Amino acid sequence: AVFELRRCGGGGAGCAARRATARLVAHKTIHRYVTRRGQGGRQSSADGAKHISSAGSSLRRHHEAELAREARELLFAWAPLLRRCTVILTHSPGPANAAVLHASPAPLDKADRRVRRIPFATRRPTLDEAKRVVERLACAD
Repeated sequence: AVFELRRCGGGGAGCAARRATARLVAHKTIHRYVTRRGQGGRQSSADGAKHISSAGSSLRRHHEAELAREARELLFAWAPLLRRCTVILTHSPGPANAAVLHASPAPLDKADRRVRRIPFATRRPTLDEAKRVVERLACAD
């Protein structure tokens, strides 16, 4: 089996699929409001530059924490499935996203040879995009 996980910009998608058939065994997508429309970047990156205390900024900070918590819980819940996977592909740009995957206690071990980056560009983390990535990887074999 192959496991694919992507996390970026307020969303995340994970799925496990049989490598030969690209059939999904498990999948989950998570989305939260963490960026201002048209402004780009997460609320936490804006907080580093100046103090922002509006209701919207508080909501975005809360959603960032919830997104990270939910993603880690999902990885720990899928630990038995992850142990059976032959390849674990990730795309998590930036230190905040990488911390979700590799912070202590880590759901994924950086030294694990099965953990690799997705070898091509991906779009927004949705179920359709997760399926596209898995299908493209299945064709590469």
